[in-house]
Amino acid sequence: MNILQLGFGSIGSRHHANLTALGQTYIAGVDPIIERVPQNVPHGYRSAEDALEKHGDGAVVIIATPSVEHVPQAMVAVKHGARAILLEKPPSIKAPELDKLISAAKGIPVGVAFNFRFHPVYSENILPQARKMPRGFMALAANDDVISWPNYERRGWVADRVQGGALLTSAVHAIDLAIEAMGPVDEVIMVQAMDPSVADSESMVNLNLHHKSEGNAMIYIAWRKPHFQAALWRSPECAMFFSLQDETWFQARESMHFLMMRAFLNYVETGDPGRVCTLEQARHVMEVVDAGRRSWEERGVVRIS
Repeated sequence: MNILQLGFGSIGSRHHANLTALGQTYIAGVDPIIERVPQNVPHGYRSAEDALEKHGDGAVVIIATPSVEHVPQAMVAVKHGARAILLEKPPSIKAPELDKLISAAKGIPVGVAFNFRFHPVYSENILPQARKMPRGFMALAANDDVISWPNYERRGWVADRVQGGALLTSAVHAIDLAIEAMGPVDEVIMVQAMDPSVADSESMVNLNLHHKSEGNAMIYIAWRKPHFQAALWRSPECAMFFSLQDETWFQARESMHFLMMRAFLNYVETGDPGRVCTLEQARHVMEVVDAGRRSWEERGVVRIS
């Protein structure tokens, strides 16, 4: 496949390494810091529009730019005849922004890079149990060391459309896992409690989801050190707890990016998304994000029809 990639920051560099390992051919790359475009990419651009106009027809377009740019760049990719598109998560800032892309991209494989779907703690342990008994309880908790990122700034998710804060940047992974495991969400409540160990209340998410299957999920994410992730599943049939800091599971974090990319390429080849997150599935994830914002602002339960 011919790859045109937009963005070669941290996650973009990971995508480049995995696509290269999977034997794909790069035809062009885009980054505002042109020196970040790797040497095995024959054409480098600062402008996504220029690159898509010249190389977009028939290309598999990987979009690893700031979240606010995902939908506009994907629309340009569709306009110029992209064969397929992979959007980094989150795919948008709010759910309705995806509607025009869903309509424009009909017939084009479009995936969203929710890579934790492919972590073995989830895919080999929790997911099979949840599919047998979706009326269970899932808890996902993490300290996410975003505060150590070079581009980190203390701005909250309500105002920051680029980084999005803990809800948009970090909790979307857990929301996606809960939805894949237990199905659509119909009620959301988000509590922003003050915690003296967190930089500010906008750097923490405490989200409770009720699913139409009668399953429930609790998601707690804090932007602070040390990095830590844990997952719990409980149903009438079994109970499981995993620390993702265990050496075996921590190493598996590397493989999940590769497995997600391989699954996406299979989607492009066959038209079957398998377990790759589709645009329609991602829209529901963003509906839950939007409901979380409303719940925090209104201090109550938000229902999703």
